Amino acid sequence: MEKKVVATIDDEKEVIDMISNYLNERGFIVAGFQRPEEFLAYLDITLPDIILLDVMFPGYNTTAEHEVYAGYEVCKYIKSSESIAEIPIILVSAKSSEEDKVDGLNLGAVDYVVKPFSLEKLRSKIERALESIRILKVEQRFKRMKKRELERRKIKMEITEKREDKKKRIKEMIDQLSLEQDGASPESGTA
Repeated sequence: MEKKVVATIDDEKEVIDMISNYLNERGFIVAGFQRPEEFLAYLDITLPDIILLDVMFPGYNTTAEHEVYAGYEVCKYIKSSESIAEIPIILVSAKSSEEDKVDGLNLGAVDYVVKPFSLEKLRSKIERALESIRILKVEQRFKRMKKRELERRKIKMEITEKREDKKKRIKEMIDQLSLEQDGASPESGTA
């Protein structure tokens, strides 16, 4: 089985190391980043199979008007970029209110994990998200194949209709020529 790449973005190196060690031992490849811009640069080079994204990053989370969470901004960016929007994102955060979770899911995340978390539970959520994406891709491939098959059938029917129409016109022309050779005119009705 092909190893899946998990991109982990968290400002805490210990969290990245903990996740990396655990997932590496279970057959995943983990790419860890402490800053959102490092991760976004990585996306220009390589696409991971799934993203674990922290919500809060020191120095990114406030503006003059209101509190902004860099993880949410990165999630929005990914989900609005056609070429990478299909990559599943699991948000990971110490923010645990229902509103925080709903906000994250509304941005397009497939799941929301609250810190501290069980590594086994996180692995299970990763595998479930990857399986859902795999099934979705199979369904999309099936739909494309079915669409192509329908298009082939339509073209085949059109070709068959055109052949039948040509055969009919050729037969009519042959009949016309036969009548003319026999000396009868089709208008007179004589044989």
